[in-house]
Amino acid sequence: MTPAQVRRAMGRAQDSAWSEERSFGSRYVELVWDQGPEDYFSVGLSGRSGALRAVAIATTRPGERTPSGIGPGSTIVKLRRTIRGLRCFVIFPREGGTVIQSEYVLNHAGGRQTVFVPGKHRFYSRDTSKFVAYVTVRERGATSTAIRSVPCGVPW
Repeated sequence: MTPAQVRRAMGRAQDSAWSEERSFGSRYVELVWDQGPEDYFSVGLSGRSGALRAVAIATTRPGERTPSGIGPGSTIVKLRRTIRGLRCFVIFPREGGTVIQSEYVLNHAGGRQTVFVPGKHRFYSRDTSKFVAYVTVRERGATSTAIRSVPCGVPW
């Protein structure tokens, strides 16, 4: 999708946006619709100016689920029992510093990934590491260049 197609599909202007320059004249832009913890949606677009295309979509909407019923609000235990082939990663700033988040990544043919991120979800106020906070579907590599990831359990 192009930025115009994304905006038409969302039905209103985004609440915020950010971008970063990439190599060879390309850039990454993220459009965010944020109506609170239960209604957050973002679309990442990548490419040269005038030729941006959607490469990532993230949501906290509880109704957005995989065919096996996993989505925001699902327990991490259920996620790990239900979806085979997940790989765990720890994400932190490229320049070093505190861990930003962990994520469970499922790779698909063709380079797409479904990413499940533990964290606080609107239904649960207790231990936030036990629930899926949001889910992202993205092209492999469609992340900020300011972060890096290492497999869980590997020293930084």
